Formats: sequence, C-alpha cells, structure tokens
Amino acid sequence: KPLERYMREGVPATAEIAKSFRKVSNAVLDAEAEPADASLVDRLLSGARSIVRVRKAGHDAADASAEAVVGRMEAALKEGRLGEVLEQSKKLPPKAALAADDWLKKVEARHAVDRSVADIEAALKSSLGARPATEPKR
Repeated sequence: KPLERYMREGVPATAEIAKSFRKVSNAVLDAEAEPADASLVDRLLSGARSIVRVRKAGHDAADASAEAVVGRMEAALKEGRLGEVLEQSKKLPPKAALAADDWLKKVEARHAVDRSVADIEAALKSSLGARPATEPKR
C-alpha cells in the first residue's frame, strides 16, 4: 500500500539524488548568505561567489550553521543514510530549507520506498522462516 503513491511517478535513484546535491547545497548556502534587503550589487557579488566555492571540511557537532548542516547532510548522503539526511534537513534555517524543498521531497520519496521494500523483504523472510502450524505427515 505505501508504494502505490509512487507507482505512476516513480522515485529517483539514490545515485541521482546524490548527484543533484551539489547544486542544492549551493542554493541552500546562497539562500542563507543573501540578506533579505540585498541590493543589486550584493546579488551580483553573491553570484560571483558562486563561481568558486570554499567550504569548511569539518564542523563541530554543536555547530548549527547552514554550512555545518549541509556538511552533515552530504556525509550522510554519501553513505546512503537518507533518514539522517532528512533529520539534518530539519535543522536548516527556514530560508535555506526552502531552497532545498523540491530536492528534499525526492529524498523523502526514495526513503519511503526503501523503507517499504525493506519491510516487505523482512515480512517475506519471516514468513518463509516460520514453521507451519501443523507438520505434514511423511
């Protein structure tokens, strides 16, 4: 039943989600960095900064900055831990989270499908390993 929702549309593969993360992470960081009252010059400078990206490699566990959250999301994504990606995304500031909204919906869909398939697989394995109520006579 949970898979019916994605039957027609399908869901992107984890590799496709990972491949699109760089663009999303840049949009998240740009959204957070741009002030609400940005002038035309500020926006032009922001665009120029997007040509070359320099990000800190390691962040303190208590660091709640958008850059730190994006770094933790990226690490979890590289290891295929989509649930953790989603948990970390909840820590993004609202403006930054909005920039990742469409991408996060794809992650949620993939994660839901993966969980459902794992549940089905576990149920099948359990039913195959279960003993019948009465043993057939030989």
